[in-house]
Amino acid sequence: MKKRRAKRISIGFKVDLTSENGTYCGEISNLSEDGACIVIFPTDPDAFEEGKEYELIFHLFAEETITSRARVKWSKKTPSHELTSQVGLEILDPSWDKSSFFI
Repeated sequence: MKKRRAKRISIGFKVDLTSENGTYCGEISNLSEDGACIVIFPTDPDAFEEGKEYELIFHLFAEETITSRARVKWSKKTPSHELTSQVGLEILDPSWDKSSFFI
């Protein structure tokens, strides 16, 4: 098994991925300091081309969001049921210090 570069935490925050092609809603499966695995509700994983950049909006609490830029590292259909897709993102400008949750 490969050793990961950064520790990951499982967390269920809602997120939006936005680009010029539209906005996709999803949920964070796991999160690290500089990356995230997002589960996107029914969509085609081919919509997320490797290297494409998105605005990533984290919905932390009812009235708290933080925004970062993110780049697609990989995407695939979720195994077994294939009703969702998973997208691996590199977070380009983490803004954890702007949230009371991460401080």
